[in-house]
Amino acid sequence: MKETISFAPWDFIEVKCYEHKCPLELREVNGRPFYCCPEEDCGLQVPPEIYGKLLDETILRMNRNALVVGGVWHKRFAGSSFTCTVLSAPDGKKPEIGIRKVIIR
Repeated sequence: MKETISFAPWDFIEVKCYEHKCPLELREVNGRPFYCCPEEDCGLQVPPEIYGKLLDETILRMNRNALVVGGVWHKRFAGSSFTCTVLSAPDGKKPEIGIRKVIIR
């Protein structure tokens, strides 16, 4: 019987800016916490609610044995849309998930 993950710590995954491939940093923006790209020219700001949904989706996909490199899904929160892409999924290490904000024009 295959083991399933029912709980994981907040740092179970490593979320990176899809464009710059660097880990997001926790910052305060206008009195609220956001995970932000450390590159100065990048405006990526991910609210903790999206980070939590990203963690849940990653665990769900791992339990289904469906977390594959290049796999893509979308998340929405407060009128913003984000695209999430699996950058790496090594056994025994943190999965790396790239995220970018979808801008609709």
